[in-house]
Amino acid sequence: MEQTLLYRDVRYVIGPEQDGRRRWSIHPEGSTESGVVGSSGLRGSFKTAVFAAREAIDAWLDPLPETDAPEPSAA
Repeated sequence: MEQTLLYRDVRYVIGPEQDGRRRWSIHPEGSTESGVVGSSGLRGSFKTAVFAAREAIDAWLDPLPETDAPEPSAA
């Protein structure tokens, strides 16, 4: 069964488990990003998929700033 959830006002979907893996997808502003994860350590595949989707949402909402500044030189 597919579950639709909301994080930071962005909808994301966690798919059913198949062979120990789950598909996740985020849907920010009409676009889609997705991935597939398996269980990780003590974390089951559902929780792993939720964390992966939330990380993708955070990266989409809070992108790293691009700078044109040169790298500081080591003295």
